[in-house]
Amino acid sequence: GRVIQDNILITQELLKGYDRKSRPSRCCMKIDIVKAYDTVDWKFLEMALNQYGFHEKMIKWIMVCVTTAKISICLNGERKGIFQVVEA
Repeated sequence: GRVIQDNILITQELLKGYDRKSRPSRCCMKIDIVKAYDTVDWKFLEMALNQYGFHEKMIKWIMVCVTTAKISICLNGERKGIFQVVEA
């Protein structure tokens, strides 16, 4: 695995110039549920996001991502694969 400093440098590079007014609006979000994903109860996740004060619209977007049958990741404007999402 990488050390925290590597992740910080990568994040800084990705977000450099992110708030420039000359570019269209966009959103950057990282949700780290990789290791625990297999055991996360979706109703619990929704409740936890609500308790932590996430906006209702953001909760809906996150829940769509984790409960949709298939998702695709767009990286630099290119679609990178289709992934099946299932609850354990």
